[in-house]
Amino acid sequence: MRVDLLELLGPGHLSDALWGAMEADRQRQLYRVYVTDVLSAIAGQLGVKFNKRYFDLLHPAPEDNRTAAEIAADVMARAGLTFAED
Repeated sequence: MRVDLLELLGPGHLSDALWGAMEADRQRQLYRVYVTDVLSAIAGQLGVKFNKRYFDLLHPAPEDNRTAAEIAADVMARAGLTFAED
């Protein structure tokens, strides 16, 4: 006789367990980022400089491949500015 786990625990228990595991992982990551930031600040007081934060290594920013003219045009469009040539 096979007892299905979902029948035994119910769908709410399984989703609660998954959310709990995800939250625990998030808390561990936050703690690691906090500790490495504190250690980096202490090292900075001793004259040691790191190029990147631990958080930036985990979550790198997307690379922007636009040209300078495209970036300038985007900034001007967002600000509602126009460029008038003489």
